Amino acid sequence: MYNLLKFIDSNIINIKLEKDIFDYTVKIKEDIEELDLKPIPNNEDYIVTISNQKIKELRDNKIEIIVKADDNLEQKYIINVEVEKDKEAIHKKGQTQDNNYKSIWIRLSIICIFILLIGLILNKKK
Repeated sequence: MYNLLKFIDSNIINIKLEKDIFDYTVKIKEDIEELDLKPIPNNEDYIVTISNQKIKELRDNKIEIIVKADDNLEQKYIINVEVEKDKEAIHKKGQTQDNNYKSIWIRLSIICIFILLIGLILNKKK
């Protein structure tokens, strides 16, 4: 068997088609909202359909490409889309939580020291 697709064109990702492989996985950054896949068939007469490419609307994070040849041969290509989370943003979020806890402890320490100083001053006056 041979692939009915010649290649899949895109300005965002790169998919290298391999013989008899119909399932591919691509990784994209979190800020990409929609892919621009353009399947190019081996023959202009083949009918190509592609599912929705909007990332938030994907079913099971998959894009389906179906190619139908003249002789009723049909091939389905599955593009699994994995969204990579921004590691720096995740790190900053964790850092913010750590900083909030540090800030609370510093405030509590200052309040306790202030109360102790007032207690010492009041005890000295007696």
